[in-house]
Amino acid sequence: MWDFADGNRCGGYSVVLFGPTGAHYRHPPPVLVQKIKCAPGISSVQITFREDLEPELHAMPPGGFRLAVINGVDLDTALTAREVLKDHFLNGR
Repeated sequence: MWDFADGNRCGGYSVVLFGPTGAHYRHPPPVLVQKIKCAPGISSVQITFREDLEPELHAMPPGGFRLAVINGVDLDTALTAREVLKDHFLNGR
């Protein structure tokens, strides 16, 4: 019989950033993504589209274009990271 060691599990959050459909988005600079990844409570940042594909060729849920997923154990930090990425994608900063 096998016993799974499950004592170190902790909860977490996946915070998703969506943008308007049809736009051509550019990936954020690697230094920006790395800065977000290094924030306490963030475990990963996924940029979920390819720049070299037309927007309509991406598989996306209805109603939005998924730009990024921020995973972490601290919800407030993940939400702040989403705002930073949103500012990049939608305002070019």
